[in-house]
Amino acid sequence: MTNQVINPTIIGVVLKEAIFGVINMLETNRLNYETHTKSAYDGEGVDPFTDLDKKAQDIVTKLLIECFPDFGIISEEENYRYKPEAPIYFTIDPIDGTSAFIRNQSNNVGCMIALIDNGKVVASFIGDINTKEIYYFKPESDKVWRIKNQFLSWKEDLAKKTESFVAEKPISKSVVYSQTRESKLETELINVSSLYKNFAIDKGSIGIIFTRLFKGEYSAIILDKYFETPWDTNPIIGMCQKLGYVFLKFDPDQKIWVEYNPTISKEIYNRDFDAIVIHSSKMSELNLLLQSL
Repeated sequence: MTNQVINPTIIGVVLKEAIFGVINMLETNRLNYETHTKSAYDGEGVDPFTDLDKKAQDIVTKLLIECFPDFGIISEEENYRYKPEAPIYFTIDPIDGTSAFIRNQSNNVGCMIALIDNGKVVASFIGDINTKEIYYFKPESDKVWRIKNQFLSWKEDLAKKTESFVAEKPISKSVVYSQTRESKLETELINVSSLYKNFAIDKGSIGIIFTRLFKGEYSAIILDKYFETPWDTNPIIGMCQKLGYVFLKFDPDQKIWVEYNPTISKEIYNRDFDAIVIHSSKMSELNLLLQSL
């Protein structure tokens, strides 16, 4: 049981400070780090990591523990976990998209933090390392904001922007995103991708890729079956729910895509089915178009 209450203002200040701390550290050390490898989640390959991952973890965990000693922390690295049994806890991924960072890409490197209260995402913060932007919502707030750098060069209400472009763009004039080549997708996903004007494929931070959905660069995201990690998944789930996006899976009996509730978890789990993420207002349009194929 926790004695500490969730203060939305303090949550907002601290989480933004944590993300900007990581952004500044990475900018200073952009070309000065060592690269290593570790086993991938599927057990078949390897994933890269750098010594900057540790520095970023140190920045975030130290600040969170100092400010919220009663809240737990769930991190990819076991030694950075703190009070994992706590009902109120953070999931953190201080450098999401390490491979993109190592390639020195100009996009798709993020920093992600979510706050979960008894199984519900009550705050989500996704920082873009390259643009120095943060996409976030605080506890007890209906607003989702996009801000530019620590000096607040500008601030945008993301929910209003979402409503505008979702209403204006039909599926036939939109872009669908996938991390997997179209030719390697299952038939049901190929059918979905065929409805869209363009098919985009890219690698890197899944959090930053989802911000492109929220900004209207993509209208749907394909998620073929794979392992879900709480530090990546939870911030995305929270942001999608706030902005009206839904997670769909294919129902073979009805031959339509139906909504499901994604799992809020403290552990890695295997999502053994393909999924797509679209705005809730596009569900009927999607299924009607599929029936005409």
